[in-house]
Amino acid sequence: MTGRRLQDATALGLLLRFSCNQDPAITQMFTNITTRTKNDVDNSILTIRNKLDSVQTTVSDIVTLLLKAGAPAREQVLAWLEQAVQVNAERAKENPDANITATNGMFVNLTMVLLKLCGPFMDPKSKKAQLIKTEFLASQNLLFSIDETRLVGAGTQDAASTQDDRQVLNSSNFNFITRCYFITARAMPLGPVGMMGQYVRLLRQLSYFQNPRLQPKALNAFELEELLKMIIIFLSSPAYVHCPHLRAKMSEVLFQIFLPSEESDERETAGTALGVELLMTDMLAQRHLAPCLLALYGDVEQTGFYEKLEHRYNIACLLKYLWKLDGHKPAFFLIAKDNENFVKFAHGLMNHINSLVTDALVAIPEIKILQEEMQDVARWMALDETVREQKESLLSDKERTVTSSLQLANETIHMMSYLTSEIQEPFVKMPELEDRLVSMLNSVIVKLAGPRGLELKVNNPEQYKFRPKVMLKEIVETLLHFAHYPSFLNAVATNGFYDGQVFRKCAHIVARTQLLEPSDVQKLETFVANIAIAAEGAANLEEALGEIPEEFLDPLVCTLMKDPVLLPSGYTMDRSCISQHLLNDQSDPFTRVYLTTSQLQPNINLKTKIEQWVLEQKQKHAAK
Repeated sequence: MTGRRLQDATALGLLLRFSCNQDPAITQMFTNITTRTKNDVDNSILTIRNKLDSVQTTVSDIVTLLLKAGAPAREQVLAWLEQAVQVNAERAKENPDANITATNGMFVNLTMVLLKLCGPFMDPKSKKAQLIKTEFLASQNLLFSIDETRLVGAGTQDAASTQDDRQVLNSSNFNFITRCYFITARAMPLGPVGMMGQYVRLLRQLSYFQNPRLQPKALNAFELEELLKMIIIFLSSPAYVHCPHLRAKMSEVLFQIFLPSEESDERETAGTALGVELLMTDMLAQRHLAPCLLALYGDVEQTGFYEKLEHRYNIACLLKYLWKLDGHKPAFFLIAKDNENFVKFAHGLMNHINSLVTDALVAIPEIKILQEEMQDVARWMALDETVREQKESLLSDKERTVTSSLQLANETIHMMSYLTSEIQEPFVKMPELEDRLVSMLNSVIVKLAGPRGLELKVNNPEQYKFRPKVMLKEIVETLLHFAHYPSFLNAVATNGFYDGQVFRKCAHIVARTQLLEPSDVQKLETFVANIAIAAEGAANLEEALGEIPEEFLDPLVCTLMKDPVLLPSGYTMDRSCISQHLLNDQSDPFTRVYLTTSQLQPNINLKTKIEQWVLEQKQKHAAK
């Protein structure tokens, strides 16, 4: 039994867990607090105190009636109170695990009820106070474990001993007053005293944040301008700051101070007026910031799983905003002309989209199964408590992973959509990018509109930032940006993820739900029909070619080479295949020796032989 379980699954726990945190009206009572008078705020606080006092008095009356209902009932109530304190021993820690402990609200109410019960013997001079038996501490009891710090001589044998040599006595051997007194004594540090420590730490933290140097609005224009220049210089010259964690922090500063608050849906930013104005107009930022952020997007891979998701979300929001600014947009087009860096960025972005979407959409059906299991109350309660706790922990982990992944996936898919609306040539001119783009788009479409799409229906999808319609819309928009390129159409048709039925279903969903304008829906339907024709042509070509000579096959993927290149090791591979490999691993796949694309030599003789062989095979097939 855990403290949280005792709170949520027992009658007294349900009565005591009432808290002002549960009431949405409480939040409303403290809106616009900085513009209200002190008297008004004090009245709101008094209202809450009166409500809590009413609850505590009612529960105290119920507990008192149970205690007076006879010896068996009194013993059960005292046993429950002792257990409530025992299973919440974790609350004594400075940073307790909130998943296994009762809430602050429950412990405040519990302590107040206990103090009311102790009222008749609170006066040390009263006769009832004399009935408190201090021998309780010398007995083996559930309230005070042997590893608690005791007021004995430091360094003595007793203090160092971990063996519980206290007298073996059942707590029921002691009178009601003794047990009630020591339950309350133990509950105080677990409840109000511990919360006072939390309150002091919170006040200290608030005081720290209220320091003028931590108020972005207090920064003057000169300081902000120097800050922006420093960040751009360091980001554009990674040699000055090698640590990716520090450079990622710089993007966080840009996000918090220079980005308008409305540009981030999930996280609030300060968005100071001076900072926003500087970001829009600073010439250095216009020339260098977008390229720096695109490079940093890849570098934060080394900062850890959850950290990189947060950093990449910040960078994606910044890039989305810069794309809208006329002064910054030319920098994006310059990046697209830098083949080496753009290929590295685009490949990383597509890999990341595929990874995020796959992680999230694999976990969503698992979340659905766990939710359905918990909704079947009879079967759920029949499970062992340890199993339930494991499943609850698993659900929490999966929900956190899915939310983080989808939050960033939404931004990265949107980034791919707006970038490809005006930057298309690099993707279709470089086979390694075109093939990767097609694989990513086809894969996401199959996951969203494929036969397993129904498994993605989960309770409250917005809770996990899961917006399948928006995701599908932007993936389809990206497809349509390349619809007029014949090479792209053929790449889609011959890709391993292509499924004609899924693409037709996707077009039907888009038309039925009006995700796109009618003209774009028509373009999609035409594109889907053209892909089907291209796929049929590719199948006919495969049949015409028959068995391909081994020397014409790429040694890694076993497909017909279109542009064979010679590696320094003497092996021959298709250019698109080795180029994709080098984006992930700059080494010869056969010898593991360092390798770059500049070392690849066209195998013209083999290319001529392949083209001649393909032509002959087509002619033979046509003659039949």
